[in-house]
Amino acid sequence: MQPKDWFRLDGRVALVTGAATGLGQAISVALAGRGARVAVSDKPDVSTEETVSLVAAQSAEVLAVDLDITDQ
Repeated sequence: MQPKDWFRLDGRVALVTGAATGLGQAISVALAGRGARVAVSDKPDVSTEETVSLVAAQSAEVLAVDLDITDQ
């Protein structure tokens, strides 16, 4: 196994909260680039459309979910 293969996430699913901007967006794209299927989420009033486009550009499956983790 080559070192670059150590971090492959093929067959894995990642849920990234706060994915609309900043670190959440960057993490979503990075996980997709490593082969993960990515579910991106943010508060219902915040659009994750840009993140969805960036993840899809990595040829990864992506799902957008409206989710407020502070709402029990």
